[in-house]
Amino acid sequence: MQALQQVAPLAEEYGITLTLEPVSRYSGYFLNSAEDAVQLSDAVGSTHIAVQLDTFHMNIEETDPAEAIRLVGERLKHVHVVESNRGVPGTGQVPWRSVFAALRDIDYSGLLVYEHFPVTLPTMATRTHTWRSLASSQDVCVYGTENLRRAAREAGFLEEDK
Repeated sequence: MQALQQVAPLAEEYGITLTLEPVSRYSGYFLNSAEDAVQLSDAVGSTHIAVQLDTFHMNIEETDPAEAIRLVGERLKHVHVVESNRGVPGTGQVPWRSVFAALRDIDYSGLLVYEHFPVTLPTMATRTHTWRSLASSQDVCVYGTENLRRAAREAGFLEEDK
């Protein structure tokens, strides 16, 4: 926390927002839940120290990903949209309609970013324990986008395609 308190004034001065991303217990022991990230962000006390959520990690650690998003609320500044198996979004266990309904509820207007680790990137594949091809980057971008747009529309998060 002390390090974040030291860099927060610089982030404010330069108009930068730093985000805290909770990751699953399999990736680390520090910041595993949305609640952990909220507590740390609030303890630092700067609007330039915010929260980033990742649906892959939320699928493991959160009892209810939508409620976790609502808990983070206006602190949420970045979202990784990743399927439960790191494959094509919309083909696994992430409750996308609920996720988008929660994003709608908090008036989220930030980025939704794919985080894909194909086996063709060996260093990242090793770090993420990806030993087999789950999806091509093209499939994630094309079919994942189709699936997520549909879920976002159904949840009232996306009213029309732009």
